[in-house]
Amino acid sequence: MNPRPVAAGSVLLVMCACDTSPGSAGDSATVVTPHAVVSALDSLPDEETESARIVASRSRVARRGLTLTFTVSAGRTVAITEDTIPGDGYQRYRYAGHLTSAPFHVVVVSYIEGRAVLLVHESSGKQVLVDAIPSFHRRASAS
Repeated sequence: MNPRPVAAGSVLLVMCACDTSPGSAGDSATVVTPHAVVSALDSLPDEETESARIVASRSRVARRGLTLTFTVSAGRTVAITEDTIPGDGYQRYRYAGHLTSAPFHVVVVSYIEGRAVLLVHESSGKQVLVDAIPSFHRRASAS
């Protein structure tokens, strides 16, 4: 099975299992594996939790009604707006925080049936939709 890379700003996300055994080509690569965060995906963060995380973002994220706005490089903004009308286009967004291991804001996306995670790059504003919050691991190269 070939990995399917998705470029997101200056970070490359590879959502696959990679061979990182000593001597393999991947032993010094950054490997990204899906990391199921049950509390984030089983329920949408409530308004109080989201508000606290927005405050913790130090003015990089704001909510006004149905719209979340991200301030990225050079003061440019990127906005995503919820569609709360029941039907195929229904999408609800809740800010879940910032990844400590990568330059992404995490937004939990709720659909009529299911959830996903939207990663918003902190400097470019580029967005990547993934199934779960990723966990980043740097593998040391064999010497």
